[in-house]
Amino acid sequence: MVKKVNNDEVVVPMQAEFEIYNAFKNGCSDKGYYYDLSSDTCLKMFVDSHGKTWEHARNHCQRDGGDLISMTTMAKWNFVTHFTSCMSNLWIGLKEERWVTNDIFEYLFNVTVELNRYDHDFQNDPDQSCGTFIPNVGVYDESCNIREKHRYVCEILV
Repeated sequence: MVKKVNNDEVVVPMQAEFEIYNAFKNGCSDKGYYYDLSSDTCLKMFVDSHGKTWEHARNHCQRDGGDLISMTTMAKWNFVTHFTSCMSNLWIGLKEERWVTNDIFEYLFNVTVELNRYDHDFQNDPDQSCGTFIPNVGVYDESCNIREKHRYVCEILV
């Protein structure tokens, strides 16, 4: 922004019309996780160029101090949807209609849910009940041991 002072032009830094607040939580920022205040969770998106099965993605999250995301509250669901809105489908912490936290999956969030323990592309896999999430579309189950995804979300419960 340029402002005239005594007929001289002076550059004045623009002031933002909003303020951004960063929330921090022990155990989040030191591992590269993002802390979301509204859902009280630490999240990190992983992108793997080679892809990982659900089990391998979960093992990676656990080695990193967390687990695959369990979207058990509306606040967490909304945050994950916005956090991943430009991503294709990704692994989440859902298997056999249970979250990795052992909470039962409940149809609460008005999205498409198709949990039928069937993955058309990988019919030879004896376990076809691992959760995948497509932002703004829904939750599905797919092959746990053969299908690979390039993205998954880990969380650290705080």
